[in-house]
Amino acid sequence: MTWAEWGLFAASVGGIGVLWRFARMRGKGKRVSAGIIGVSVMLGLLIVHGGVDGLKWKWAPLYVLLLVLVCGLSFGVYRSGEPEPQKKRERAGLRTVLGIAGLGYAGLSIYVGASLLPAISLDPLGGLYAVGTTSFQWIDASREETYTAERDDHREIQVRLWYPAQVSQGAAKADYGFLSVPGGQPKEAPFLLNIIAQSNRNAKAQAFPDAPLSPREEVYPVVVFAPGYGGSNFMYAAFAEELASRGYIVAGVQHPYFTLFPTRLSDGRVAGGMFDAGAAADWTQSEKLIQGILVKDVRFAIDRLERLNQGADEVGGPDGAPSFANRMDFSRLGMMGHSFGGTVAAQTMDADPRIRAGINMDGFLYGKKLHDGLDRPFMYMFTGLTDRFENMGLTEAEWGGKQTFAIPSAEEYAAMAREQADRHRLLLQNGGYNVLFPKAEHFDFSDTALYSPLLGSGNTRELHDTVNELALAFFEQHLNGRESALLQKTNTEMYSLEVVDFKK
Repeated sequence: MTWAEWGLFAASVGGIGVLWRFARMRGKGKRVSAGIIGVSVMLGLLIVHGGVDGLKWKWAPLYVLLLVLVCGLSFGVYRSGEPEPQKKRERAGLRTVLGIAGLGYAGLSIYVGASLLPAISLDPLGGLYAVGTTSFQWIDASREETYTAERDDHREIQVRLWYPAQVSQGAAKADYGFLSVPGGQPKEAPFLLNIIAQSNRNAKAQAFPDAPLSPREEVYPVVVFAPGYGGSNFMYAAFAEELASRGYIVAGVQHPYFTLFPTRLSDGRVAGGMFDAGAAADWTQSEKLIQGILVKDVRFAIDRLERLNQGADEVGGPDGAPSFANRMDFSRLGMMGHSFGGTVAAQTMDADPRIRAGINMDGFLYGKKLHDGLDRPFMYMFTGLTDRFENMGLTEAEWGGKQTFAIPSAEEYAAMAREQADRHRLLLQNGGYNVLFPKAEHFDFSDTALYSPLLGSGNTRELHDTVNELALAFFEQHLNGRESALLQKTNTEMYSLEVVDFKK
């Protein structure tokens, strides 16, 4: 919580105290003075909070309490005649009960706002490097943008880079990522996520904006990251920043018009969530979306990153962005993604031989069916729910529930389970790694579960540490050629890892 938010809470508690004491004060002047001071302090702190932090839905219960207190004191000032002694005694018990209830209400409001809807706090980084971050926006002139009405509009993407950096002492950290813009919280986003965006609009990342690359190494390996369906690239900072601190340049691709939260385009327009959510639950529709738009977005991003590495394309970045010329090693190019982005990682790897190794974090295997599998190392991480889905282990409440899969019938569930299991088998038929996290939740594989304990398994930070260790070991072995003992058959309380033998 910020100091202004604590001030809001203090104003509520103080207001309750003043209102409780109000009727017991002797003399009209004292009551009037106390009422005016109380109202002024509460309104003043509310105004200060609004100016410093901005009004937020998560503090709406406190705002209501302050309004009630202001009205109560204002009415008391208006009716400031000395009450009769008998009325004082009759109302003393009621005042005490209401005061205790008000304090409990204020405490509960703080708990909900600060504990259930906190501003994100990312763990300290484990690598040798400080981390820098910057963003580029590039327009693909070869592709028409089909999600806008403009005739000559072309497809535009945003790529956020995290990288090993040289940071000067006292440098300020970068904003976490949520935009504060008019209309920046589209109706497609659930109300809870809009509250989360408000809670994090002043949040900071661990990275530093536009810091120069570290001179420790001449070149660094590159990992492209694909967000989940409706997700934004900054929502995976827990993984991207950690990899960057270990000596990788991480490029998070943002797919405009496929994010629940806005993407600011190069001309100042804001692209909101205009996607067809049904495409993520249909094999045929998903193939059109993945192959027709998302894979092309990623491959275009890699093309522009290569040009950036050649020093031929600095356009699209902010003023003062660091130079990446001759600093990226595309012979060591990997990719990873979460959820829908995980299957985009597999599909892009199938289409683009530049990608040497890939990771899917709990993404159902939509898109084109990979009958021949992948011929380069791939790791598939998945939850116990995903495992039970494809092994026909879900109950009717799970496969039919609106909050899970919402599949209409047992027959359709059986068909989907068989298809997912078959795609899983085909994906790793040439070798790879299966990593089962039996107790994890789907959103544990993102920053989302750090936005609120309501959204994850409750063990998110420990799982992030494990995922980061495995991802680092995987890329170290398959991009940097450093063998890792972690990539062996393992059975722990947190996860089990199976190695699928690689074909010669």
